[in-house]
Amino acid sequence: MSRQSTPDILCWQHCDKLTNILCFSVPLVCPLCHYNTTHSPSRIPPYKLPSPLTNAGESPVSLVVRPTVGTFLRNYDNSVNLHIGVTDTKGEV
Repeated sequence: MSRQSTPDILCWQHCDKLTNILCFSVPLVCPLCHYNTTHSPSRIPPYKLPSPLTNAGESPVSLVVRPTVGTFLRNYDNSVNLHIGVTDTKGEV
């Protein structure tokens, strides 16, 4: 199993105080109002959230879930199959 670091998840508010935007990098255009984010202020500037997703090999004695192909952060779609397993004390499934 290859070791991949989990990318940072950013949370911020641009134009709507009731809507948090989650992303890996701040887009040039706000997905809500479609204004350029570099030329308009954010209500709350981007800050990093701890990722709830980790590498199973780094999580001993855990219930693990993953899509059949790819990762949750890059490839997950609610129409794909999931695999569920349990890791031992060494983090092996």
